[in-house]
Amino acid sequence: VFWNKSKRNVAKENVLKIRKSLEESFENNQIKKMPKFVGVIVDLESQETNDAFFLVNENVLDVIQVHSFEAALKFCTDSRFENIPHYCAVNLKSQDDIQKLDELVKLGEPRILVDSQSQKEIGGTGIQINEEILESVAKKYKLMIAGGISSANVSKIIEKFNPEFLDVSSSLEDSPSKKNHQKINEFFDIINDISKKQEVI
Repeated sequence: VFWNKSKRNVAKENVLKIRKSLEESFENNQIKKMPKFVGVIVDLESQETNDAFFLVNENVLDVIQVHSFEAALKFCTDSRFENIPHYCAVNLKSQDDIQKLDELVKLGEPRILVDSQSQKEIGGTGIQINEEILESVAKKYKLMIAGGISSANVSKIIEKFNPEFLDVSSSLEDSPSKKNHQKINEFFDIINDISKKQEVI
């Protein structure tokens, strides 16, 4: 996350170290494949965002997540950013907010991550989006979902909404930015089991 107000804010230098470490693990066959590196930005004029763009150009980050409707609108209408690989994330708290997705789609966005709305944080809150809102979005668009997804409810979410993409953070942490390996493994075991069942069907 490249935003200094986030508890998960990471400095450019640390991202470089993480990438290097994972590349070494991959080369030594300690991991099977390289993960995708996603840099989350919020304030387009900040130094953190400049750092994220630098890392994209250096092939350290694979893609940018432009978080918040306001930031996404600016990003999608500014020619400076047209060649930056990205997707947008929008917080939804009511049915009326779905028009924000409509507006971004008209600007050419093929997929938009929908997240819950909080007064204090833009993401990683553990708060779920109202299911009625998700149902309305699903009638119009393929779903990319964030907000309150955990091992306890991911099976239900997949069964009901069949999302293309899940963004998970707080439920896999012991505290903000401190991931728990056991929780991560448990979550992906559930996902893998669901995938195997779908292949059989």
